[in-house]
Amino acid sequence: MWSLKIVLIFSGFYLNYCSSNKVNPKNNFGVETWIKEKGRTFKYIGLGILVLALIISINFLGLGSGIFIYSILLMTIGSLVILLAPLHMITPIRLGLFLALLVTFENLYS
Repeated sequence: MWSLKIVLIFSGFYLNYCSSNKVNPKNNFGVETWIKEKGRTFKYIGLGILVLALIISINFLGLGSGIFIYSILLMTIGSLVILLAPLHMITPIRLGLFLALLVTFENLYS
């Protein structure tokens, strides 16, 4: 469940990040220019994904702690995206490796 929340928050924030007018995205995933062209549509999709992650977090943890953990994850992942995206350090291989480690640790320790 934690992996799903982290992936949803990352994808929602990354869609909103790439559709911003101030960002000049490079083609790390190959879809950044397409997201930039269809900016308004992907902003709504990104916000919908973020709301879905919030709903999952509230259902999984309860109202108070769900909102609290969601805000912590959103700030952490948002900071990492803003820091690492301009340096071109977010690549599909690194994201896949991180997701594999995340799922492995979640299944081992839960």
